[in-house]
Amino acid sequence: MGTSRRNFLKNGTIGLLCAGMPAVLAKVVVGRSITMAGFSGENTKRLAGFTKDAFAPYVNTNFRIKTMSGAVNLKLTKITDLKAVSKIPARIAGKESFSLLFVSSSKAPFLEQETYVFEHQALGSFSLFLVPVGKASNRHHEAIIIRL
Repeated sequence: MGTSRRNFLKNGTIGLLCAGMPAVLAKVVVGRSITMAGFSGENTKRLAGFTKDAFAPYVNTNFRIKTMSGAVNLKLTKITDLKAVSKIPARIAGKESFSLLFVSSSKAPFLEQETYVFEHQALGSFSLFLVPVGKASNRHHEAIIIRL
């Protein structure tokens, strides 16, 4: 037998604790800060100022994202207040929750679910996690922002 029950439980418990440990505590334990790709301290501060109202003037304007195959233009087509459409508002706790719906041209390559660097003339450069929604041929992509 390669693994004893005791070792399995010990390693599983440690893994579970590490998975639930906040990044702040990880900094203390590991000795360095842990950041997600594209979410440096400066980017996080900039995104904190991006409210639903900050994006509202830029509906129907183009945003450019960088991909491995080049740059892709996306048009911001809709902003949805998630608290207003939620049947159970308590599920979306926090100060503000909204989604940004983008559409790419039919000539653009299909975008996978991933964090992309967005560029906009007025908003500057920032990272968002983008998810394809609907049928792949529709080229709709959504980013959801929930402020706790």
